[in-house]
Amino acid sequence: MHSAWVGIEEQGKPGLNQLFMKDFYGMWLAHKKDPSKYPELARIRDDNGDGMIEVNRPEEIDALLAATAAHLKATAFPMNARRLVYVSDDRKYTSGAAFEVLPMEPHEASPYASVYKYSHNVLPARAALGAKGCTDCHAYQSVFFEGRNLQRPFDENGASVWLANHEVIGLSKIQVRLGALREATLKPALHFVLCLLALVGAGIAVRILLRRLGSFPAAKARRAGWVAAGLGLLALAASAWSPRLLSYMTFDRFTLDANHFWISLVVLAGAALLAISLSPGVRKSTLMWALIVAALTGALMIGGIWWLSYTLFDTAVLLLAALLVLESARILIKGDENLGFLR
Repeated sequence: MHSAWVGIEEQGKPGLNQLFMKDFYGMWLAHKKDPSKYPELARIRDDNGDGMIEVNRPEEIDALLAATAAHLKATAFPMNARRLVYVSDDRKYTSGAAFEVLPMEPHEASPYASVYKYSHNVLPARAALGAKGCTDCHAYQSVFFEGRNLQRPFDENGASVWLANHEVIGLSKIQVRLGALREATLKPALHFVLCLLALVGAGIAVRILLRRLGSFPAAKARRAGWVAAGLGLLALAASAWSPRLLSYMTFDRFTLDANHFWISLVVLAGAALLAISLSPGVRKSTLMWALIVAALTGALMIGGIWWLSYTLFDTAVLLLAALLVLESARILIKGDENLGFLR
């Protein structure tokens, strides 16, 4: 929370005292009733046209301190070994031309601003950022990262100074954009590809089961597998057409994000098994390189090294999942002699 106020600095004592509100209010009330009282206050203006005055220009700061000193003297407020200062966030002005920066924590706007207690404005857990998955924050035009953060209520010209939230946090623009790409594009693509893999796998399972029963010729079992996979694809399209129906029938985004490690591990294990079964060639080389990238970036990610490793890891996992779908589709489409290690 931002703050602007007149403080009292006492010689030999740490910190600052705040001017009593009744004194501050009484000074302004007297000036409003009779402008000849504390005439310095007339120099304080609304510089940015928002309907509220701002004490931001050097002459305004000097005017406020002078008027306050005159009022305290008129009310016999003891000022021995004390000095008036004007505090605006982390700046302590002794005059309009001289200020020092007060130490504060990185998350604070001012070391003296009021804050809410922990019990105030607490919403249910389902309303918290992240309750619906990583895209609550990591999304394109995310309010969390791209939203404006007030750095200073007004500068010397009366204009507010804003920073993007990611600048306050210490993240670069490219990190934020890559995070959005990863969570809003790569992961949903991975989930879609895994759905396709499950459908193709179901078609293969139907085909193998019918062949194992012994009463179905190879051609009919193969066609039955195609039908099963096709019906599954139609069901997937129908459920995806209705908002949130697919997550209701299967898993919501939060569950998928919370189990991303295990999902990725299953994809890596399946890709490794496929790479072992394939003969040397382009397909095997592509799988091996994607596995190497995933392994290296995964290790960096677990170690918290190199922010780009997260996006590269998910890209490699998505590629491996797509290759698994393609190889599974080849098995489903071709005859029994091409079932490979699934035969």
